[in-house]
Amino acid sequence: MSEITRSPLIVQKEQELKQLKQQHKKVSDQLQKQKQKLENVKTEIVELQRKGSEVVVSKMEAMQQLIHDLVAIAQEISKSKRFTKHERKEAREFAKEFGQMDDYEEHLDQIKQAREEAFEYFKAEREQNENGEYAKFNFFEEFAVKLPEEEQRNIRKIFLRLATKFHPDKANTPRETEHFNSIMQRINQAYEQGDIATLLDIEKQYVDYSSEQFKEATELEGLLQWIDKEIKRLDNELTLLTLQLERTKLELKNIDQSDVGKMRKQNQNAAKRGEDMDTMLVEMDISLTQLMGLRDILKEFLTQEIWDNQKLEKYMHSSGMMKNQLQQPSFFGDDTDLSPEELALLMDMLFGGEEIRPRKRRKR
Repeated sequence: MSEITRSPLIVQKEQELKQLKQQHKKVSDQLQKQKQKLENVKTEIVELQRKGSEVVVSKMEAMQQLIHDLVAIAQEISKSKRFTKHERKEAREFAKEFGQMDDYEEHLDQIKQAREEAFEYFKAEREQNENGEYAKFNFFEEFAVKLPEEEQRNIRKIFLRLATKFHPDKANTPRETEHFNSIMQRINQAYEQGDIATLLDIEKQYVDYSSEQFKEATELEGLLQWIDKEIKRLDNELTLLTLQLERTKLELKNIDQSDVGKMRKQNQNAAKRGEDMDTMLVEMDISLTQLMGLRDILKEFLTQEIWDNQKLEKYMHSSGMMKNQLQQPSFFGDDTDLSPEELALLMDMLFGGEEIRPRKRRKR
């Protein structure tokens, strides 16, 4: 073997093989990073959709109900003879101020309607399939890059190679059957997604063809054949991995340039100003707490048959309502730096509707 390894031809082939392995690893690492980035982007968008279609709407519904309660209590006080004329006037003005939030209620109605239209996006995520696993609606299917026929054929060759080896019918024991079923699930999923990297990883993990071939390479001719086969295999894999890397990058680009991608970017930019979705939810929680406290005070006025304007103003001042009057959170309203067109796009993407439009900005 020492004479073989000193052959100039063997040295040349080994150097070529080494360079291919380095390129293979480099592209594999790049692909893994892009795949992870793609998964993170999808997860972020789905979470924004979920918060927009479920969490935000539920909080807005609670807020609107509290506003209705406040108006109803104030109107009841304004009509009650148990209160003085001045107190009834104060209650009427209070009811009028909160009753003028028509744009808020109209906006909520539009969002609720759009939520119903977008419900199908998330329905599949809540339903369990026959295996007890949660099925996931492929919201991003339109952004995926279609596999060329030749690339599809090459991937299928690897799929068939693995499927032949790990078909559950080939198992000898119940434990091995379970193991083969688990591997086949990974193989099928990777094949459906055109994920050549995962198929190659499975093959590398369980089927080491190169070692089997190397054992037979005991002479110069055999060693050369083994190296040539390895070069051919790695070169083929490198081509497939490079193609998948290009497809993954293009899919990311498609998402970034889409409406949902722009929505994600807007949310990221808003986060820098403290106006992203999570900040908005915190603001809504504060507003809900303020409204509940205000409702309790009005109920107390009704029970005690006295309108205490000083107590009302003191509460509003201490709770921050004097500084930040009840209005839609900055993510939706006047304090945001987004243009009306950007806000319209944001609402469309959050709730899946085409009729949602932001309220007009008031002149400051």
